[in-house]
Amino acid sequence: MTYLLLGTPELQLFAKSTTVLYGLLIILLFWSFGVRRKSDAGLFGGFLFAVLTFHYLGFEFLTWGYADLPLAFFAFLTFYAAYRNQVLLALVFSLG
Repeated sequence: MTYLLLGTPELQLFAKSTTVLYGLLIILLFWSFGVRRKSDAGLFGGFLFAVLTFHYLGFEFLTWGYADLPLAFFAFLTFYAAYRNQVLLALVFSLG
């Protein structure tokens, strides 16, 4: 996505900084999922995602700028919208 905005295939600061934002948004989606279901499963999922991302992959993974985290964010956002019975939003989010 950022490569289209910048017009170059090189990894720049903009691409690297947005990857960290997507990781934080995934954690917020897990938290919101847990609050809506009124269970600790979403909170545990967000905690587990954060621990595995920072411990197993390392903080350097977030700053590389690859498309793994944005892809995971849009996939989880699609699931979240479908779970809330918002089919049109799920279709839009699935386009990434």
